[in-house]
This record gives sequence, structure tokens and C-alpha cells, in this order.
Amino acid sequence: MKILMIILMFTISLASFAQEKRSNLEIKHMPKAGYSMSVYDFSPEMQLFMKKRKLHGGGSTWVVLIETALKAESPSTLRWVELDDEASNVQVRSKNMYSLIKVQTIVKKLMTDRKYLLKYVGLAKKTGRLE
Repeated sequence: MKILMIILMFTISLASFAQEKRSNLEIKHMPKAGYSMSVYDFSPEMQLFMKKRKLHGGGSTWVVLIETALKAESPSTLRWVELDDEASNVQVRSKNMYSLIKVQTIVKKLMTDRKYLLKYVGLAKKTGRLE
């Protein structure tokens, strides 16, 4: 019984550790600058996904994936958002909250739906944006 309890506690702590490694995609309001959101996913599953495809998985990868998905699904949103890639994440900024919500929706789907993510990795590679 104790061993089962230890395994359960380890599994729960491992799951919470992995969750901390994934952006919560919270939109923050900055009075003069508009809205912003930080995008990153350091979860073991995403790191393995990126490694298998020889992708860095940091900010520059996420910028390309977000832009590729937006161009296909909501091209007009691109003019309302600024994507600032950093070494390990992307800062998404906009004066228009609804545009940021659209980006948030797409990023959530990229992070949780592997078929959707594969679709845009493939499209980005096909257009030469991901190598």
C-alpha cells in the first residue's frame, strides 16, 4: 500500500512539474501598451516532439508555427499582433485584445492537438520557414 501511495505521489508531482513547464497563455493587460501573452512549452512531450523533427522548440520555432497557423486561419489577425521571439519563448503583444484571444486559441490548439501541430509544422517546412 505504501509503495502504491509513493508511486501516486510521484506521478502527481511529475504531472505538476510538466504543467509548470508549459505556458498558461494568460493574457495580461498593460495600461499604455495594450495586451501581452508569453508562449512557451518546455514539457517533456513537446521537447521530444520538437527533437524528433530536429526543431529547436524555442521562440523562433513558435513564431513560425504561430504565423503559419494565423496566415491559414486568420490572416487579418497578423496585422494586429506583434510576435517577439526570444531564446526560449515568444512574447505576443497587441493593442487589440480580440486578436490576442485569436492567437491564444491557436496556440492552445498547437500545444494540445498533435495532428493540428503536425499540419502546421509540415506547412512551415514546406514553405521553407522551418528547417
